[in-house]
Amino acid sequence: MLDALKANGYYENTMVWFTTDNGPEVNCAPEGRCGGTSTIPPGTLHRPDCSGPGSAGPLRGRKRDVWEGGHRVPGVISWPAVIKGPPRVSWDPVITMDFMATVMEILGVERPESQQDWAFDGVSVMPILRGETPTIRGFGHMYMTPQASPQYGYSYRYGNWKLVVGGISCAAARASFNCSQPQLYNMDNDIGENINLAGTHPGILAAILDNFTLWQKSVLNSMANESKCTNTPPPGPAVKFPSSPPVSTECKSVLGSGLNGVDLTSGAVQTQEECCGACRITAGCYGSDFRTASKMFPASDGSVTGGTCHLKSAFSLGGTAFGAVSLQPL
Repeated sequence: MLDALKANGYYENTMVWFTTDNGPEVNCAPEGRCGGTSTIPPGTLHRPDCSGPGSAGPLRGRKRDVWEGGHRVPGVISWPAVIKGPPRVSWDPVITMDFMATVMEILGVERPESQQDWAFDGVSVMPILRGETPTIRGFGHMYMTPQASPQYGYSYRYGNWKLVVGGISCAAARASFNCSQPQLYNMDNDIGENINLAGTHPGILAAILDNFTLWQKSVLNSMANESKCTNTPPPGPAVKFPSSPPVSTECKSVLGSGLNGVDLTSGAVQTQEECCGACRITAGCYGSDFRTASKMFPASDGSVTGGTCHLKSAFSLGGTAFGAVSLQPL
């Protein structure tokens, strides 16, 4: 692509972004750390003992985690007409929602009048590209649900400080610390999130928790009142997965297929019959799918037996999914 841009005279004044959307696949319970094995080279500390590709290097967590390994990825931006001088490295945080804000600034585009008061999380990265010092910013991460769920994890970054609560790789009962409780890390000198400073700086922890709460309320308001999408359900209270779902065979099953739609909630179970029972006793559940666990795709609690049960508000069959069973209560 770059050769084509150069051959046609467009390279100098074309902005090119190259990045990825998340960390490497396969999660590592109970606390986001994956060790090497006899078949995995030393030094790839965070690569799991299975066929999961890629390494998160020194970072804790992997894809889906709110620890840095879940979403901190390298990125390259090229625009020779604007980015002058030799190549340089910036450690200023940038997120994919900054793409639109940057392009809008470059093109001189404003939001429609009716959307001027809508929340807008992205910021232009033009100051970084010009070699200037950007304004300190804050942004959050939530996985799977807009609710503050330690099961799925949520985090908030402000400047060099980062809040982390729970996550997909957090199995607090088996971890060396209670990873479902708020943690505080200093990103200036601890990108591996090894030193929890929540007890050392309680004032900073309280402030960043308040900032997360304000940001999350803004997200919920945007979903309910500031969206042009017609298929997004309004946010409601978090649905808790049953702690001990009953075994039930009163579900129609479809082998090899998952269900469409966002989860009401999900949890680890041992059998598809438990997944059926969980849906039958959960208000608003009209279908569920059971995904068999493996080393490549562990259950939501990190185990490699049983599987993960996803509860849905509708029974809408998706495409073929290896190891999945869709269940519709009778």
